[in-house]
Amino acid sequence: MKIVSIDNSTKDYWEKTYIEAFPPEERLPFEQLVKMTNDNDHIHLSIIKKDEENVGILFHGELSDTEAYVFFFAIDNKFRNGGYGTKILSMLKERFPNGIILESEELGLADSDNEEQRLRRYNFYLRNGFKDSKHLMKIYDLSFHILTTGSEDTFKKYQELLNHIQPEAWFTEENN
Repeated sequence: MKIVSIDNSTKDYWEKTYIEAFPPEERLPFEQLVKMTNDNDHIHLSIIKKDEENVGILFHGELSDTEAYVFFFAIDNKFRNGGYGTKILSMLKERFPNGIILESEELGLADSDNEEQRLRRYNFYLRNGFKDSKHLMKIYDLSFHILTTGSEDTFKKYQELLNHIQPEAWFTEENN
């Protein structure tokens, strides 16, 4: 498996997978993702490949040479439950040994219509070595658990990055 930069031949696949994997309220416009990538050498829009077949997408930013923030990560519907997600997370943990940070939708919300999916995703990350930081990131009407393999320092770098690219986001500690 490998992670390769998006190009003209994979742009449509990336966008299609992105739309299938994330609800509209969680997505940023694709053009904005491309602009962020073009404007910053530390932000990457990538395709996940097994052999020469596209199996997923990744949008991540390097917080340092050894730490990263995963904005968006999804395995193509037809390849889910095949171990690809675990393999990619292992590759990322090897590449960024001092920490990876990502967001998982908040659990236990009364108005959530996809609680089971949220719980599966959250538990998937825990099984793959992530810990709940006990912080929530809130933006607009959405809130996310902050999961990490890193330290509080990784969380602070993530906050700085997010304050730069999405200043409307804010953070709070979980109640439990």
